[in-house]
Amino acid sequence: MKEQVKYFAKISSIAIFSFIKINLLGFVNTLICCTIGCFLLSANVGHAAHTNSGALILLVFFTSKPVGTTLLVLIFLAPFLYIILGNKYIISKVVHRLIKDKSESTITPLLDKVLTKFKENQPDGLKKGADLGLAKIKLLNQVKSETDNKWLKKVLLFGLKKIKLDDVDLSQDKIELKDIIKTKTINALHNTTEPSRKGILAILFLQWIFLLIIWIIKV
Repeated sequence: MKEQVKYFAKISSIAIFSFIKINLLGFVNTLICCTIGCFLLSANVGHAAHTNSGALILLVFFTSKPVGTTLLVLIFLAPFLYIILGNKYIISKVVHRLIKDKSESTITPLLDKVLTKFKENQPDGLKKGADLGLAKIKLLNQVKSETDNKWLKKVLLFGLKKIKLDDVDLSQDKIELKDIIKTKTINALHNTTEPSRKGILAILFLQWIFLLIIWIIKV
């Protein structure tokens, strides 16, 4: 138990460090690009930009340089993308770490517990179609309600969201939906692609491309 606590503390520290690193990089890059972009736009707009403040400056920029100002706004909004892509990267990173290190001792037992409770709550079984979609929703809600480690729950939710149940034929005799869901979920987790920073780096370079366009077009 003590070793498991230490392990998840390590996982949490890795995730937190990755989150801070990604978002700090995004914030600094956005700040630099926005500062340079504002300087370029104000230099070309002239006196009107220096005699106003706040929203009025933005209005002056939009009126005088609509294309450049639109690109500057997109640069400014990029941190939201850093957060979204960063969270996806972190979850993928944690999934791979847990699958590699402790799949059998952590993820599988939690999945077994959730599926056992799910089966107990379905005394009449399930029907084809809408019931399968509802079953998936119930499973996701059940995982969220468990008291296990939050990273384990995040990983299991990640796997369950990836599986599809519409190809399951419930008309077959002796079919065990519990086993099918378990197999599909474990396979989905094992088949998760390696975590990649390409999306995050693409946003970073795109900000600088937008800034270059602002400098070139001057409109």
